[in-house]
Amino acid sequence: MRLNLQPESMTVEDAAKYASYVLWERQAREIKLLYVEDVVGYTDFIIIVSARNERHVQALSNHLDRRMRELGMRSISREGVKNQKWGLTDFGDFIVHIFEVGERADYDLDTLFHEAPEVEFDIEAYAQSLKNHNH
Repeated sequence: MRLNLQPESMTVEDAAKYASYVLWERQAREIKLLYVEDVVGYTDFIIIVSARNERHVQALSNHLDRRMRELGMRSISREGVKNQKWGLTDFGDFIVHIFEVGERADYDLDTLFHEAPEVEFDIEAYAQSLKNHNH
């Protein structure tokens, strides 16, 4: 697996995959990476993940923000993060939705974006490649 973690040459898909990995490493679950550009027009990718509880929503959002800043990527906006069951972080070319497990079913973005293809992405293989890349 080819990894590109150079901010100046990362594609949007590279950045979205890295963001998915960052959430996974902090125990986000049911991670979906959707290519939505042809469906919505305001962003290229949407990442939807589940968190265990409200504190986990906040922890995931903070961790994502910190790790993406390390790559020189700053979010445009963050909403609903503090003591909430849902958080949104907008990076422009991709948007991240973090839901407490029960809230995800209520918002049902998985169905809303049913026309968007899911990006095939083996996150555990990606994690291993990243580990090998760093050594």
